[in-house]
Amino acid sequence: MIEKAKRQHGPLGYSALFQQSPIPAGGAIYKEKDRRWFTIDQTTQSYLLETPRGRVTVPIADCWYCAVIDLATSLKTSADFFLMETWAITPYNDALLLHALHEHLDFPEQQKQIPLIFQRFMHSIIAVEQVGYQLAMIQYLVSQGLPIKPFKPQTDKIMRSTTGSILYSNGKAYHNKNMAGIEECEKELFSFPKAPHDEYPDCHAMLAFVIASALRPGLIDLDNEAEALDTTLSIEQLKVAEAITEEQRQQAEEAARVHEEAFTKKGGLLLDPFEWSESHEIGGDWS
Repeated sequence: MIEKAKRQHGPLGYSALFQQSPIPAGGAIYKEKDRRWFTIDQTTQSYLLETPRGRVTVPIADCWYCAVIDLATSLKTSADFFLMETWAITPYNDALLLHALHEHLDFPEQQKQIPLIFQRFMHSIIAVEQVGYQLAMIQYLVSQGLPIKPFKPQTDKIMRSTTGSILYSNGKAYHNKNMAGIEECEKELFSFPKAPHDEYPDCHAMLAFVIASALRPGLIDLDNEAEALDTTLSIEQLKVAEAITEEQRQQAEEAARVHEEAFTKKGGLLLDPFEWSESHEIGGDWS
């Protein structure tokens, strides 16, 4: 029960609900021990996910892409940075951090860089935090034909991180081992909320909401009557569940085949009346 509650609510939510503490022990909301790595195999065009049970290969063509953006409001050295993260989302809803642009950029440069990154990755969704002047940037990007989804924060930064932290504690978040700036990203993320900046935690929180609410057409078959797998599980757990489900399907098909053969041999009768009479005849009478 405890592990199930931690998986559902994440370390932050579990700490707040069951331990009456808004921040889990140790002070950090995102735990470095929960982060997983992946690399890219250009030869096979696959993402190689490193899991506790070994490497899992996911074809790049099976994934879709989304971006999350935290716009900068100032060029001062002490002010927040501009951050645009690009994530690959697997069919199992694993989130793979592919690329990040994290710099002090003025408004015109942000207008320039966002479409350039979009052209590189062709995101299905680009979520942009909508606060204050940022509406002007959103309107500009929409006018350029980008798939913009405004994100309006409903709670404070710490509470929004609940959803993001669940991705990590459930083994659903992976970092690109060869991504430029990964050290800076992890330093900020794993020390939040004590870090001087919070662009990465903000974007991670947005990403988690995008995954929870966005379904890319064609990726999930809504007409499939088969019971859906719980995609909050880690990919290695889902692979085991898939194998079990496939084995059960094959067993059911084999049982149906045997039954159909027996049915055909009896001339289409499920019950042979002569066999039944012999088994129920006692002393010449049917009981």
